[in-house]
Amino acid sequence: MANSRWVSKKLLPDMVANRNLDVATMKKYLMQRYYLQLKPHVVRRARVLMLEVVEGRHDTSYLKLVSYIEMIRVTNPGSHAYISWDKPSVIDHNASDPNALNNQPQNSNVPGNQPENPKFKRLFISFKGCIDGFKRGCRPLIGVDGCHLRGPYKGVLLTAHGLDAENHCFPLAFAVVE
Repeated sequence: MANSRWVSKKLLPDMVANRNLDVATMKKYLMQRYYLQLKPHVVRRARVLMLEVVEGRHDTSYLKLVSYIEMIRVTNPGSHAYISWDKPSVIDHNASDPNALNNQPQNSNVPGNQPENPKFKRLFISFKGCIDGFKRGCRPLIGVDGCHLRGPYKGVLLTAHGLDAENHCFPLAFAVVE
């Protein structure tokens, strides 16, 4: 009997070609190619496995945020980018002793420092170009909006924006918080 791993291996090229592949279409492909009629939960689980292969896992993506923040700082001087982690102790990779602890409270804003077994807590990013554009061409009014994030990792996405001369939203900053 076919399981979700087998289905994910067989239909992976289809998922790469079309990331919006739905369960009904997957069941149709399985019937046409392999004469299999599987229960929807098996096909749904296979779809989740394929999406992890194609798009990556959320937890590994969160680990890339440290390098993303550093890249923002290097390539956009004057921008503000901060990230906080759940663990208060941070290993200082720039110190002579690799086991030395840097007692920074709950964040990793010093280049080269990362928490041991980090758990993402919050993030703030404001690009220099957005700050300058707001100062030069927007009304002196800042609006803040937020929306709750769905999925395996909950949180709130907050945005700060201004209004330009044509009453369009002009992004100023964004943050992801608990």
